Amino acid sequence: MLSYMRKHARSWFIKVLLGTVIVVFIFFYGFSLRERSSALVAEVNGVKIAQKDFQKQFERLLEVQRSRASELTRDQRRLIKEATLESLIEQVLVLDEADRWKISVSQEEVKEQIRQIPYFQEAGKFSMRLLQQYLRSRGQSEEEFMKEMAKELRIQKVEQLVRDGVWVSEEEVEMMYGLLQERVVLQYMAVPAENYLKEIHPSEDEIQNHFKDHLAQYRIPEMVRVEYMKFDPAKLLAQVEVPAKEIQELYERNRDRWREDPQVLARQILIRTTERDDDTTRMKALQKAEEILKKLRSGEDFAKLAKEHSQDPQTATKGGSLGWKKRNELSEAVGKALFEEMKVGEISQRPVKSGLGFHVLKLEEIKGERLKPLEEVRQEIEAEIRQKKARQMASELAEEAYLGIFQGQNFKEVAERLGAIFGITEPFSLQGPVKEPSAGEEFRKAAFLLREKEDFSEVVEDRGSFYVMQLLERTPGRDPSLEEVKEKVRSDLQRIKALEKASQEAEAILERLQKKETTLSAEAKKRGWQLLTSPSIGRTTMPAAVPPEMAKSALSLAPHESLIPQTFKQGDRYLLGEIKERIAADPKALEEQRPLLRALLLKDKRDAMFRDWIQELKSRSQIKTFRAYEEMF
Repeated sequence: MLSYMRKHARSWFIKVLLGTVIVVFIFFYGFSLRERSSALVAEVNGVKIAQKDFQKQFERLLEVQRSRASELTRDQRRLIKEATLESLIEQVLVLDEADRWKISVSQEEVKEQIRQIPYFQEAGKFSMRLLQQYLRSRGQSEEEFMKEMAKELRIQKVEQLVRDGVWVSEEEVEMMYGLLQERVVLQYMAVPAENYLKEIHPSEDEIQNHFKDHLAQYRIPEMVRVEYMKFDPAKLLAQVEVPAKEIQELYERNRDRWREDPQVLARQILIRTTERDDDTTRMKALQKAEEILKKLRSGEDFAKLAKEHSQDPQTATKGGSLGWKKRNELSEAVGKALFEEMKVGEISQRPVKSGLGFHVLKLEEIKGERLKPLEEVRQEIEAEIRQKKARQMASELAEEAYLGIFQGQNFKEVAERLGAIFGITEPFSLQGPVKEPSAGEEFRKAAFLLREKEDFSEVVEDRGSFYVMQLLERTPGRDPSLEEVKEKVRSDLQRIKALEKASQEAEAILERLQKKETTLSAEAKKRGWQLLTSPSIGRTTMPAAVPPEMAKSALSLAPHESLIPQTFKQGDRYLLGEIKERIAADPKALEEQRPLLRALLLKDKRDAMFRDWIQELKSRSQIKTFRAYEEMF
């Protein structure tokens, strides 16, 4: 079981990734695998995938990805290309199986599926207007869309048939619980490199050889030195006037911004279950929620029961408090119960079913919709206007300064006349940093565009301030002589050798520990070193005190083992340690988490089953890719 979990540890992520690709293709773009005379990218058991169809879907998926990240690397585009083809191949294979198994869908099933798509929902109901708008944007008829959705439903039915053949035993759930809840406390010792620095004295030959072998590391980069004038909006705030009329106008123009939606203050007790659970599991969850309702009606404290029984870790510790919530921040079912069905002080008449499970709710307070009065937001509006005007003033002063320099006026005199902050930088490289002013990348880039002495920049905005700068000096990059960097080379070499000695010493101690010739505490005492103790470590909580690899190694030890069988580098030191204490999982909490763990395990095993089934289909299919695919992008 443990090896199964480790083997499939990443399967959820992979499934989500591939699943997202499939959903994007099917729902948003559809797919059309037709035999064409045009160029082909692939052929699957005789079904041809045309380059035009592939290109269309690839480009549309790129649009989706670009909305999440402005730039895609070449490798990212390649991965999207590969995922596109894999997704289309899998669709062909699954639809072939649907034909072989004689799986069909009715028109009513397709219509109901469309009615349930959130994209076509308006105020919680299906909107024909949104569907028609969507079809017009794609240039697609309703009949074509229905055919695409029929394909999607057939794929879903095949997948469900494959996934339904998987089950999870109670033993697996208990093993999963033990695995996740097991915690250890480590006792460890650090062997720092600094302990050996004083005894290391590199020879002249060693220093010279290290310098030659690592010359690029010591190269002095190209440097520039500039004088600059800085216009900081924060320094101009006091000069800005904000008439009451402007505050009033901004308030009136943005009334919706100051409008607060209705909110509720409520508590919940969540008993988790999902639609993928079997009927028995769902019934047990409902019965438990109903038992909690009975206790509440008999006068037991809601907050106390929430801490004891709720399976939502975010709210359970707070007595089930959800805090103030708007309707769009809640699931549809919970929102309907709290905003439409319940009165202040009431407990829900029955458990409320959502995608997470069954909720027992208590409504404590309601805030109706309201428009914040001007006096409540006056300071916020005034500060916003003042900052905007100060920024505009700083920008205009910088432009005036630029114009004065352009007309041949003295740089420093212009800065003084306009009240700018004037300064001269120390030499700095393109990678920086610039010590003074506290500027960033835009400042450095602008400085390095200046080629000749007294060249000046246009106005540069960096970190909220506006700059004009003039080049004073530019020094080309060069390889230094050994004498220029000798002390740094010596220091680097000492550190490297000291770290090697620390590693050797840690390995020697570990070897004696493995042979049981000594103990960790004895070694620490002999050297006068501190024996450290870690916080408790679990598989879901890795403290920063020790390297993650060390924590993982400790958690992988058998119950009778305590010595961690390797050393670990952490900065300029090496760590070695052992398990000081094992903290067993609390058996009382198992029943609370059993439904959630069973759902997670079942999903994992079902995902793995479906992926393995897909791979089996691929292994006995004839799949060819053509030159058009290899040459794309």
